[in-house]
Amino acid sequence: MKDEIITDNFFELFDELSASLVSFWKSQTIYAAVKLGLFDKIGSEGIKLQNLVDNFKIDKDGLQRLVRALCSLDLLKVQKEKIFITKKGEFLREDNEFSLSAAAIMWNEEHYHAWSNATLAIKNGSEVFSSIYGEPFFTWLEKNKYKAELYQKAISTYAKKDYFRIPKIHDFSKHKRILDVGGGSGFFLKYMLEEYPEIKVMLLDTEKSIEIAQQDILKIYDERCTFFTGNFFEKIPKVADAIFLFRILHDWNDELVVKILRKCYDALVQNQHLYIVELILPDDYNNPHGALLNLNMLTVTGGKERTRNDFKTLLEENGFQIDEFKQIDELNSLIISTRK
Repeated sequence: MKDEIITDNFFELFDELSASLVSFWKSQTIYAAVKLGLFDKIGSEGIKLQNLVDNFKIDKDGLQRLVRALCSLDLLKVQKEKIFITKKGEFLREDNEFSLSAAAIMWNEEHYHAWSNATLAIKNGSEVFSSIYGEPFFTWLEKNKYKAELYQKAISTYAKKDYFRIPKIHDFSKHKRILDVGGGSGFFLKYMLEEYPEIKVMLLDTEKSIEIAQQDILKIYDERCTFFTGNFFEKIPKVADAIFLFRILHDWNDELVVKILRKCYDALVQNQHLYIVELILPDDYNNPHGALLNLNMLTVTGGKERTRNDFKTLLEENGFQIDEFKQIDELNSLIISTRK
């Protein structure tokens, strides 16, 4: 090797890139453990490897390798011949309030398969999910009950973690009735009901999401909740003085986003508000914030992450003006807009 090739960080850069090339080893290791139900078999008192072998009726050497790999990811630890779950690993138990077990399966099955065709998505500038599974992601999801439930569990965990700050970073007290469009199982509305005792909330989503919200998340607030089963591309009911779109727009291309915004416009009157929560893509290409998620949206749904100017253009051309951007956390921003 020539000396002039060896710079101060040559080995660091080489090793970093080498690790990135096999980064799927990590996600697939987690996926294998979750599919086996490994984390749910290990109690607080720990368990011996042989007991796990007997429980799962699987090869001892294979399980040893999996346990060693999970220890390297700080998800398990071995002490005095017993296997224990780490604090991080607890998030992969199904009974954890913030369980990521559903997400581990979701990201590593159809999404993983779609990503293996990312080259085609990039070349054509369109999603590849439908070329693999016969129809677009959300259409396919509606027809697959188990996958729809898995998806709902996964995004509900993210919503539970991400949305609790929102009622506190902006004053929503002027609103009497709010409508969450595509609000899933209702965690944001739950936080709003807790923070604003006078407010009444409405949820528009699929039949399955409404069922979860009614029977679980929003059950104790029944008298202050109204539910609508429907499709936001077809109609958004004119029932609220504010509409919320949380991580909805990034699922769709600009043409379909325009349709959603026009439905929101029709459902509001002048000076009423549309609140949007999305990742804001930086103008600087060298800033990595949201870059991989942006590519994921292209590959799986045909959607995209957007810059401030992108949102400004879309909203202004469809009857809204942006009043303010508020940072919620490292990932998400609240876009406050008013119907003209």
